[in-house]
Amino acid sequence: MIAQLTSASQSRLSSAAVPDALPADILAGDGLLRAEVYTRERLERHAADLARWHQVARGRGGNPLLHRLAENARVLNHVFEALRRAAAEGQPAVPAGEWLLDNYHQVREQIALVQRHLPRGYSRILPRLSVGEPLGLPRVYALALELIAHADGRVDSDSLTAFIAAYQRQTPLALGELWAIPIMLRLALLENLRRVAVRVERIQRERAAAGEWAQRVIRVAEDNPSSLVIELAELARADTDTQQLSASFVAELHRRLQGQQTGITLVLQWLDQRLSERHTTMADLIRTDQQQLAANQIAIENAFASLRRIGSSDWRAFVEELSPLEATLAKDPAAIYRAMDAATRDRYRREVETLARRCPGNAAENELAIAASALSLALEADSGRLPVDPLDTAAPRNHIGWWLIDAGRGEMEMRLGRELNLRRPRPHAGRPVSFPIYAACLTGFTAISTLAALSAMSAWQIGWIGAAVLAITIAWPVSQAVLQTANWLASRLAAAHPLPRLDLLLGVPPELRTAIIVPTMLRSTSDLEPLLEGLLVRAMANPDDQLVYVLLTDGADASVPNLPGEDELLSAAVAAIAALNVGHSSTLNPTRFLLLHRHREWNPGEGVWMGRERKRGKIEDFNRLVRTGERGPWRTLAGDLAALTGVRLVITLDTDTRLPRDAARALIGAMGHPLVRPRIQSDGHNLAGGHAVLQPRAVIDLTSARRSRFAGW
Repeated sequence: MIAQLTSASQSRLSSAAVPDALPADILAGDGLLRAEVYTRERLERHAADLARWHQVARGRGGNPLLHRLAENARVLNHVFEALRRAAAEGQPAVPAGEWLLDNYHQVREQIALVQRHLPRGYSRILPRLSVGEPLGLPRVYALALELIAHADGRVDSDSLTAFIAAYQRQTPLALGELWAIPIMLRLALLENLRRVAVRVERIQRERAAAGEWAQRVIRVAEDNPSSLVIELAELARADTDTQQLSASFVAELHRRLQGQQTGITLVLQWLDQRLSERHTTMADLIRTDQQQLAANQIAIENAFASLRRIGSSDWRAFVEELSPLEATLAKDPAAIYRAMDAATRDRYRREVETLARRCPGNAAENELAIAASALSLALEADSGRLPVDPLDTAAPRNHIGWWLIDAGRGEMEMRLGRELNLRRPRPHAGRPVSFPIYAACLTGFTAISTLAALSAMSAWQIGWIGAAVLAITIAWPVSQAVLQTANWLASRLAAAHPLPRLDLLLGVPPELRTAIIVPTMLRSTSDLEPLLEGLLVRAMANPDDQLVYVLLTDGADASVPNLPGEDELLSAAVAAIAALNVGHSSTLNPTRFLLLHRHREWNPGEGVWMGRERKRGKIEDFNRLVRTGERGPWRTLAGDLAALTGVRLVITLDTDTRLPRDAARALIGAMGHPLVRPRIQSDGHNLAGGHAVLQPRAVIDLTSARRSRFAGW
């Protein structure tokens, strides 16, 4: 496959200066991926030369890499089985063969990994070489071959970063190419392993043949010395037929015959004579054999070491460090981009990549142009040159995310349609489908289904009154079926995107101080202990000085305002909260735990004394306390209310709801993002954008996770 591409490319080379290309035997698949080993400075110059030489073509090509991977897997498995059988028969393995036998499980893992992460359509969309070697294959795969060949198969983060950075100083790579580098390196290393394995299997076979001939010669020399000439004739005939006097064969045969009885000297003399006819010597072939063994061992050691390093590398950090797209997005005038978590930054980059595919021309250049367009719009908004929506004056239009994934996407696509000839620009991108359209679709399908059912029953001749009654009877179950079908299709067809988040790995900032409340009823001392234990467990799993944990309690419904023993119960609760604050406080957060208890009020509708509106009422009263400072119905307090100063967010948990480790930071990071943060319209009543309430699914069973793409938060 590679050989055909190489021969075809030789007639298409441009007049541009050609860098030191890999030897033809390497590209043809015969020799090891080994060329002159470069220093780091020489490697960078070579990358720059390649960047000036390479030219790429867009459009979908074939999928030769997967076919090559399958062939490599087949050959490697064949060699492994041959080496395993030889070892079972007692044949000593060469050093490289021992490495392959001991580490073949890694080969299987790497092949499975590449097959999983290299889908059939992936390599087709990568820019392919129209000028350069190997022609027609993805450019990033050619870079992987070059790096491995000129680094002696040793791939480390320093050499890889320097090589790719030097290439990009001349020609930027697309985002998809940067993400494809680890897969391409694995493919190239597996290619090299396959070549080493073939050489190892040939050497093993030649050494085994030499061992068999040595045994025959020694046996004849011991049993019937006069027949030794006949064996030499057979050996000479075999050499003439198969040219088997290779370095490995000669070295092994010499090793086996050296020091044997006097009659064997005749065989060694014949061997020297035979080699002299080929203008070589025994010493030369032994030295060549040792060099081959050492080269194979080094190649296979470096390949396995490089595969392990690739598996342990942080490729997200690698892409962000080397991506010119990342450097452009990081100039976000709102200074939000760098503060976001890795998944959100990756989503922004993917949106740019998706838009670039809808533009003609070079993918990498299109990505940079799209990022520059989003940055330009954000800068214009930041300087006040763009008109402001009077109903949404607080919209974060100076953040690049507004133009990439939010309501500004449509305006940016219209600009890209003019500047980059973007296909199918959507002027209203980012706006959700309105409820009237959804309701109209449901009504229409229900009406059509009902009429179809009535048409099928027209032969009954029931009259218009009977038809009307039948239609009303049928419409309800039909509408439910249509509703379930529509919702199922929506969950299958609609793309689910996690909310953008800030990265709060270093802690929650003071401007996002959060109260974690647990509204519940306090009935007896047996209720108190699990409530306090649950509060402490959540606090230990989410240790942050800007988090305050609050128990919101009231008593059970009763026929009187106060029940016997409640004062003692409240006193015990106050003492327990005080003990938690003493044992688990910090200098920045001396009051980490609070208890707020409401006394009962008379409810004439239900005819009982109860906490107002129970759980909902507790949440409303707490929010009022945080916003206005009014204690209202909160009569009993444990802890200092000053701990609630500056609280901007509230996380509400049921008594049996767990808060996994760092889950609070994840929720706060989402609510703190400017695209998620609620924005009130100028009338002060309606929500202009963002989210005022998030309701995540904290626990997902396996069945529901398989059923829906929306199983997550």
